[in-house]
Amino acid sequence: MHRMKTDELLQLEVCIERLDPASPSYSLIKQDFLRRTAGYVGESTVDRYLQYLPPHAHSFQDLRLFDGIQHFQMDFLLLIDGTLTIVEVKNYKGKIIFDFNHQQLIRELDGREDIFPDPFIQVEHHTVQLSRWLSERGFPLIPIQFFVVISNPQTLIETRGHDSLSYKKRIMRARRFPHLLQSLKNPNDSPAWTDDDRDTFIRIVANENSPYNGSVMKKYGIMLNDLQWGVECPACSKSGMKRRRDHWHCECGRKSDDAHKKLLMDYALLLGPEITNATFRQIAFIDSEYIARKLLTENCRFNFGNTKNRRYYINMDI
Repeated sequence: MHRMKTDELLQLEVCIERLDPASPSYSLIKQDFLRRTAGYVGESTVDRYLQYLPPHAHSFQDLRLFDGIQHFQMDFLLLIDGTLTIVEVKNYKGKIIFDFNHQQLIRELDGREDIFPDPFIQVEHHTVQLSRWLSERGFPLIPIQFFVVISNPQTLIETRGHDSLSYKKRIMRARRFPHLLQSLKNPNDSPAWTDDDRDTFIRIVANENSPYNGSVMKKYGIMLNDLQWGVECPACSKSGMKRRRDHWHCECGRKSDDAHKKLLMDYALLLGPEITNATFRQIAFIDSEYIARKLLTENCRFNFGNTKNRRYYINMDI
């Protein structure tokens, strides 16, 4: 299964593309973008190897549930032979050191040392939250285990300190992970759930999964006018194509009849699917209300309101 980028990552991509690098928020957004892109690449790597799990295994990606107190998100949750497995994926370059004494992760890269939170603290807490979630929904007790999977095959892995909780054996490479899972046995040596329990769990998880739907614009305090708008040329990627007759024209000589679709999608990702004629003219650099109305009518699912204040609902699959 091809992993889809999250809305948050897609929003960050558009912000990086359209925000002036001189903006005070640019460096923070870029750091967030690079971190989430690394996560996406790492999880996509694990996806490929999880195809080797047995057919009866069930895998849930980027699962976000509410435990009654707060939401928690797991990179992967696997249900195999009566056992739930939480997987935290890390995609780091260079060398990483799991410091068990100080409960931290150290990365060494290009002569620099960075300190990160211990991923085992996170997956331990996710285990508690998942147990609470299961209990509140009346599921029988079931073993829950967890692993930290390193997706980059070039990463050098070391451990430091006293491993009192035997975490070292829960750190592994992505390629080895599915084969190890198949060799593990349910501690109770028999499924704790019936087929009905399993089917109910799969259905409830699908219904209650609530992906993050926040706004990057609000998170970083970015306004519409902070972004560099304009219709982007599909050939040279420069923004600011001009509308002449029924085509968009770029300085590079390229013509396009639908280059505005990406602009509408970018706007919808960052600011929501509703847009007015005036706002579209502002971001597309169009003077004509008629041309703007024609393009919006062709690319929007519906519109509502009177002529002056009419709002168009952008079709997200244009």
